[in-house]
Amino acid sequence: MKSLSTKYSVEETFMTALCDWMEHGAVNFEKFPIEHKAALQSQDHIGWRHIFSGKLSQKWLALQGDVALEDGKFRNDYLWGASIVETILRQFIALWELRNEEVHGKTEEVQEHRRKHRLIGKIRELDKLKADARPSDMGLFHNDLEKYIEESNARTIANYISSHTKAIKNSVAKWKKGSQTGVTSIIHWVRGLNDTNNAALEKIQTIQRDRLLGDGRKKERRRKAASVAPSARQIPITNFISLTNRIT
Repeated sequence: MKSLSTKYSVEETFMTALCDWMEHGAVNFEKFPIEHKAALQSQDHIGWRHIFSGKLSQKWLALQGDVALEDGKFRNDYLWGASIVETILRQFIALWELRNEEVHGKTEEVQEHRRKHRLIGKIRELDKLKADARPSDMGLFHNDLEKYIEESNARTIANYISSHTKAIKNSVAKWKKGSQTGVTSIIHWVRGLNDTNNAALEKIQTIQRDRLLGDGRKKERRRKAASVAPSARQIPITNFISLTNRIT
Protein backbone atom coordinates (compact mmCIF):
# COMPACT_ATOMS: atom_id res chain seq x y z
CA MET A 1 0.00 0.00 0.00
CA LYS A 2 2.85 2.39 0.76
CA SER A 3 4.43 1.75 -2.64
CA LEU A 4 1.09 2.65 -4.25
CA SER A 5 0.96 6.00 -2.44
CA THR A 6 -2.06 4.93 -0.43
CA LYS A 7 -3.53 7.59 1.84
CA TYR A 8 -2.41 7.00 5.41
CA SER A 9 -5.95 7.03 6.82
CA VAL A 10 -7.17 4.53 4.20
CA GLU A 11 -4.20 2.23 4.83
CA GLU A 12 -4.70 2.33 8.62
CA THR A 13 -8.44 1.68 8.45
CA PHE A 14 -8.19 -1.10 5.86
CA MET A 15 -5.37 -2.99 7.58
CA THR A 16 -6.72 -2.56 11.13
CA ALA A 17 -10.22 -3.67 10.13
CA LEU A 18 -8.85 -6.71 8.28
CA CYS A 19 -6.69 -7.70 11.26
CA ASP A 20 -9.66 -7.26 13.61
CA TRP A 21 -11.73 -9.59 11.47
CA MET A 22 -8.95 -12.20 11.32
CA GLU A 23 -8.44 -12.10 15.10
CA HIS A 24 -12.02 -11.68 16.33
CA GLY A 25 -14.25 -12.60 13.38
CA ALA A 26 -15.94 -9.18 13.39
CA VAL A 27 -15.16 -5.49 12.85
CA ASN A 28 -16.30 -2.72 15.20
CA PHE A 29 -17.13 0.19 12.90
CA GLU A 30 -17.43 2.67 15.75
CA LYS A 31 -13.68 2.95 16.35
CA PHE A 32 -12.94 4.12 12.80
CA PRO A 33 -13.45 7.58 11.24
CA ILE A 34 -17.07 8.26 10.33
CA GLU A 35 -16.14 8.96 6.69
CA HIS A 36 -14.84 5.38 6.40
CA LYS A 37 -18.03 3.77 7.70
CA ALA A 38 -19.59 3.30 4.24
CA ALA A 39 -16.49 1.43 2.99
CA LEU A 40 -16.38 -0.74 6.10
CA GLN A 41 -20.08 -1.61 5.87
CA SER A 42 -19.82 -2.36 2.16
CA GLN A 43 -16.83 -4.67 2.68
CA ASP A 44 -18.58 -6.32 5.61
CA HIS A 45 -21.58 -6.99 3.38
CA ILE A 46 -19.32 -8.54 0.70
CA GLY A 47 -17.36 -10.47 3.32
CA TRP A 48 -13.89 -9.84 4.66
CA ARG A 49 -12.82 -13.36 3.72
CA HIS A 50 -13.59 -12.54 0.08
CA ILE A 51 -10.83 -9.92 0.06
CA PHE A 52 -8.44 -12.85 -0.39
CA SER A 53 -10.25 -13.85 -3.59
CA GLY A 54 -10.06 -10.32 -5.02
CA LYS A 55 -13.48 -8.98 -3.98
CA LEU A 56 -12.69 -5.45 -2.84
CA SER A 57 -15.46 -2.91 -2.23
CA GLN A 58 -15.45 0.05 -4.62
CA LYS A 59 -16.01 2.27 -1.60
CA TRP A 60 -12.28 1.90 -0.84
CA LEU A 61 -11.51 3.29 -4.30
CA ALA A 62 -13.71 6.30 -3.59
CA LEU A 63 -11.83 6.94 -0.33
CA GLN A 64 -8.45 6.67 -2.04
CA GLY A 65 -9.36 8.74 -5.08
CA ASP A 66 -6.87 9.78 -7.77
CA VAL A 67 -3.40 10.48 -6.37
CA ALA A 68 -0.80 12.83 -7.86
CA LEU A 69 2.63 11.21 -8.26
CA GLU A 70 6.05 12.83 -8.03
CA ASP A 71 6.55 12.82 -11.80
CA GLY A 72 3.42 14.92 -12.28
CA LYS A 73 1.27 12.00 -13.34
CA PHE A 74 -1.81 10.67 -11.60
CA ARG A 75 -2.67 7.18 -10.41
CA ASN A 76 -6.39 6.61 -10.92
CA ASP A 77 -8.36 5.05 -8.08
CA TYR A 78 -9.30 1.98 -10.15
CA LEU A 79 -5.61 1.29 -10.95
CA TRP A 80 -4.87 1.53 -7.23
CA GLY A 81 -7.68 -0.95 -6.48
CA ALA A 82 -6.55 -3.33 -9.23
CA SER A 83 -2.98 -3.22 -7.88
CA ILE A 84 -4.18 -4.02 -4.35
CA VAL A 85 -6.23 -6.98 -5.61
CA GLU A 86 -3.31 -8.28 -7.71
CA THR A 87 -0.93 -8.08 -4.75
CA ILE A 88 -3.37 -9.93 -2.46
CA LEU A 89 -3.96 -12.68 -5.02
CA ARG A 90 -0.22 -13.14 -5.64
CA GLN A 91 0.49 -13.41 -1.92
CA PHE A 92 -2.42 -15.77 -1.37
CA ILE A 93 -1.23 -18.08 -4.17
CA ALA A 94 2.32 -17.99 -2.77
CA LEU A 95 0.99 -18.92 0.66
CA TRP A 96 -1.05 -21.79 -0.82
CA GLU A 97 2.00 -23.12 -2.70
CA LEU A 98 4.10 -22.96 0.48
CA ARG A 99 1.44 -24.85 2.46
CA ASN A 100 1.06 -27.38 -0.36
CA GLU A 101 4.80 -28.09 -0.31
CA GLU A 102 4.80 -28.46 3.48
CA VAL A 103 1.88 -30.90 3.40
CA HIS A 104 2.64 -32.90 0.26
CA GLY A 105 6.33 -32.30 -0.34
CA LYS A 106 8.19 -30.57 -3.14
CA THR A 107 9.63 -33.56 -5.00
CA GLU A 108 7.74 -36.57 -6.34
CA GLU A 109 9.66 -38.84 -3.99
CA VAL A 110 8.64 -36.85 -0.92
CA GLN A 111 5.03 -36.55 -2.17
CA GLU A 112 4.83 -40.32 -2.63
CA HIS A 113 6.26 -40.95 0.83
CA ARG A 114 3.87 -38.55 2.57
CA ARG A 115 0.82 -39.76 0.66
CA LYS A 116 1.64 -43.36 1.49
CA HIS A 117 2.17 -42.41 5.14
CA ARG A 118 -1.34 -40.88 5.29
CA LEU A 119 -2.90 -43.90 3.59
CA ILE A 120 -1.18 -46.36 5.93
CA GLY A 121 -3.19 -44.94 8.82
CA LYS A 122 -6.45 -45.44 6.90
CA ILE A 123 -5.69 -49.02 5.85
CA ARG A 124 -4.74 -49.93 9.42
CA GLU A 125 -8.06 -48.54 10.63
CA LEU A 126 -9.81 -50.77 8.10
CA ASP A 127 -7.78 -53.76 9.21
CA LYS A 128 -8.94 -53.25 12.80
CA LEU A 129 -12.46 -54.11 11.63
CA LYS A 130 -11.35 -57.65 10.84
CA ALA A 131 -12.38 -58.88 14.27
CA ASP A 132 -15.91 -57.46 13.79
CA ALA A 133 -16.46 -58.62 10.20
CA ARG A 134 -18.14 -61.85 9.12
CA PRO A 135 -15.70 -64.78 9.12
CA SER A 136 -16.78 -65.63 5.58
CA ASP A 137 -15.54 -62.20 4.47
CA MET A 138 -11.96 -62.57 5.70
CA GLY A 139 -10.89 -62.51 2.07
CA LEU A 140 -11.43 -58.74 2.14
CA PHE A 141 -8.45 -58.38 4.48
CA HIS A 142 -4.75 -59.11 4.08
CA ASN A 143 -3.18 -62.02 5.90
CA ASP A 144 0.04 -60.03 6.39
CA LEU A 145 -0.85 -56.34 6.38
CA GLU A 146 2.69 -55.10 7.13
CA LYS A 147 4.12 -57.05 4.20
CA TYR A 148 1.41 -55.65 1.91
CA ILE A 149 2.19 -52.09 3.05
CA GLU A 150 5.91 -52.58 2.52
CA GLU A 151 5.47 -53.97 -1.00
CA SER A 152 2.79 -51.49 -2.15
CA ASN A 153 2.98 -47.90 -3.34
CA ALA A 154 0.53 -45.12 -2.48
CA ARG A 155 -1.68 -45.72 -5.52
CA THR A 156 -2.05 -49.44 -4.79
CA ILE A 157 -3.06 -48.77 -1.20
CA ALA A 158 -5.45 -46.00 -2.26
CA ASN A 159 -7.13 -48.34 -4.74
CA TYR A 160 -7.53 -51.01 -2.06
CA ILE A 161 -9.09 -48.53 0.38
CA SER A 162 -11.44 -47.19 -2.28
CA SER A 163 -12.61 -50.59 -3.48
CA HIS A 164 -12.83 -52.41 -0.12
CA THR A 165 -14.06 -49.89 2.44
CA LYS A 166 -17.76 -50.19 1.63
CA ALA A 167 -17.67 -54.00 1.48
CA ILE A 168 -15.82 -54.23 4.82
CA LYS A 169 -18.26 -51.90 6.57
CA ASN A 170 -21.21 -53.82 5.13
CA SER A 171 -19.69 -57.05 6.43
CA VAL A 172 -19.30 -55.57 9.91
CA ALA A 173 -22.88 -54.28 9.87
CA LYS A 174 -24.32 -57.64 8.79
CA TRP A 175 -22.28 -59.56 11.38
CA LYS A 176 -23.42 -57.19 14.11
CA LYS A 177 -27.05 -57.35 12.99
CA GLY A 178 -26.98 -61.13 13.22
CA SER A 179 -25.87 -60.84 16.86
CA GLN A 180 -22.93 -63.11 16.11
CA THR A 181 -20.13 -60.79 17.16
CA GLY A 182 -17.46 -62.58 19.13
CA VAL A 183 -17.94 -66.00 17.53
CA THR A 184 -14.66 -67.44 16.32
CA SER A 185 -14.74 -68.84 12.81
CA ILE A 186 -13.37 -72.31 12.07
CA ILE A 187 -11.22 -70.61 9.44
CA HIS A 188 -8.96 -69.32 12.22
CA TRP A 189 -8.34 -72.91 13.34
CA VAL A 190 -7.90 -74.42 9.89
CA ARG A 191 -5.55 -71.75 8.57
CA GLY A 192 -1.91 -72.57 9.09
CA LEU A 193 -2.30 -76.35 9.51
CA ASN A 194 -0.61 -77.03 6.20
CA ASP A 195 0.09 -75.46 2.81
CA THR A 196 -2.78 -77.31 1.14
CA ASN A 197 -5.32 -75.82 3.56
CA ASN A 198 -3.84 -72.36 3.17
CA ALA A 199 -3.98 -72.51 -0.63
CA ALA A 200 -7.57 -73.76 -0.59
CA LEU A 201 -8.67 -71.06 1.83
CA GLU A 202 -6.91 -68.39 -0.20
CA LYS A 203 -8.74 -69.52 -3.34
CA ILE A 204 -12.12 -69.55 -1.58
CA GLN A 205 -11.57 -66.13 -0.07
CA THR A 206 -10.49 -64.70 -3.43
CA ILE A 207 -13.74 -65.92 -4.97
CA GLN A 208 -15.74 -64.48 -2.06
CA ARG A 209 -13.93 -61.16 -2.26
CA ASP A 210 -14.54 -60.85 -6.01
CA ARG A 211 -18.21 -61.72 -5.51
CA LEU A 212 -18.65 -59.16 -2.71
CA LEU A 213 -16.95 -56.38 -4.63
CA GLY A 214 -18.83 -57.32 -7.80
CA ASP A 215 -22.19 -57.25 -6.02
CA GLY A 216 -21.37 -53.82 -4.63
CA ARG A 217 -20.55 -52.46 -8.07
CA LYS A 218 -23.75 -53.92 -9.53
CA LYS A 219 -25.84 -52.28 -6.80
CA GLU A 220 -24.12 -48.97 -7.40
CA ARG A 221 -24.79 -49.20 -11.16
CA ARG A 222 -28.44 -50.04 -10.51
CA ARG A 223 -28.73 -47.10 -8.12
CA LYS A 224 -27.26 -44.69 -10.66
CA ALA A 225 -29.46 -46.07 -13.43
CA ALA A 226 -32.55 -45.62 -11.27
CA SER A 227 -31.58 -42.04 -10.41
CA VAL A 228 -31.42 -41.02 -14.09
CA ALA A 229 -34.38 -43.09 -15.27
CA PRO A 230 -37.19 -41.01 -16.74
CA SER A 231 -40.00 -40.35 -14.30
CA ALA A 232 -43.50 -41.63 -14.87
CA ARG A 233 -45.34 -39.72 -17.57
CA GLN A 234 -47.41 -36.92 -16.12
CA ILE A 235 -51.01 -36.47 -17.17
CA PRO A 236 -51.35 -33.09 -18.92
CA ILE A 237 -53.40 -30.59 -16.99
CA THR A 238 -55.41 -29.98 -20.16
CA ASN A 239 -57.04 -33.37 -19.54
CA PHE A 240 -58.70 -31.83 -16.50
CA ILE A 241 -59.15 -28.18 -17.51
CA SER A 242 -59.73 -26.86 -20.98
CA LEU A 243 -59.93 -23.22 -21.96
CA THR A 244 -62.53 -24.19 -24.55
CA ASN A 245 -64.88 -25.12 -21.72
CA ARG A 246 -64.66 -21.74 -20.02
CA ILE A 247 -67.97 -20.15 -19.19
CA THR A 248 -68.00 -16.55 -20.37
